[in-house]
Amino acid sequence: MGREHIKGGRPPKSDNEKMSKLVSIYLTPEESELINNFLLDNNICNYSKSEFFRTIILKTIDQKEIILKRNADPKIVLELNRIGLNLNQIAKKMNSLNALSSDDVLKLNACYDQLDKAITKY
Repeated sequence: MGREHIKGGRPPKSDNEKMSKLVSIYLTPEESELINNFLLDNNICNYSKSEFFRTIILKTIDQKEIILKRNADPKIVLELNRIGLNLNQIAKKMNSLNALSSDDVLKLNACYDQLDKAITKY
């Protein structure tokens, strides 16, 4: 059955309170050293690494401030840069002339189509 409460001991945890799921991560030696130094420098030695990471992860999720940096695909960056340059040229001309020519409208529509294709492609 279940464990009985021993007088003077901690009451047994319910199944929902038990931490039974293991999550592991791989770190480079430099990352591991950086974390260890952070824990030592900030006097967090009385916490286990498990407790430290669990607290950081859960607080980050609660605050919805998850920011993951990924290496962007160079093709996407180049394509979006080209589109941005075209849009900037059109905006500059619009601001200087206070008017849009039919050629500018065509260019703007072409830029929109390129941007739409780039977004839906990736």
